[in-house]
Amino acid sequence: MRIHHLLAACAVGAAFAASAHASSAQTSTRTSALTLTQAERARVTAAVLADERVRNMVGPNPRVYVGAPLYDKNQGATTSGRAAVAVRRVSVLLYDPRGNRAARAYTNAAGAVQNVEQIPPTDVGIQPEDTTDALQILRQSAQVQRAIPGLERFRPEPASGAPPPPNTYVAQLLPVHSTDPHDPCNADRCADVIFRTPNGYLTVGAHVDLTKRTAEIAGEGRK
Repeated sequence: MRIHHLLAACAVGAAFAASAHASSAQTSTRTSALTLTQAERARVTAAVLADERVRNMVGPNPRVYVGAPLYDKNQGATTSGRAAVAVRRVSVLLYDPRGNRAARAYTNAAGAVQNVEQIPPTDVGIQPEDTTDALQILRQSAQVQRAIPGLERFRPEPASGAPPPPNTYVAQLLPVHSTDPHDPCNADRCADVIFRTPNGYLTVGAHVDLTKRTAEIAGEGRK
């Protein structure tokens, strides 16, 4: 069974609520931190890319997604009976689109890599580059070109999440995951693509397998 965008959104909402509840129960040990400075982000990125474990898992040139740091008192040290000093812990996602390999690394804000683990590519989620990739895949499909005239007008949704300028044509990606082990979207990174015009959403959409770089029509345009 494929979990399409509506169910995925519900799942994300439930996960967010659970995470928020857990976070509120642990405020004495862990709270959200400020964003990293540009220099810190650069140090974290360089350290992760230089780590041999990361290179073995995702190769030398993966895409890197540095998350917001968290304060973690459990990682701090106590001296002379004083309370632990909170340490900022950073989660970094790495993805190799050519090999469809992914990993997660944990560092501190200084860039010291503490742990690296292999993860399923589907855990990477939808990232800003994915919409650009999806539009390239769609534009190479004759079926999609016939179903969506003027496809070249559509641009990725702003990565900042801000509303797009008026009178623009925007493509949005919504993650799709299948629980069927025989479905490509069980292991591949898949998404539904919806199209917003100045006059509202199109009734025709598309489905993209970002891993295999294939596309098909969805919605009312499907034959």
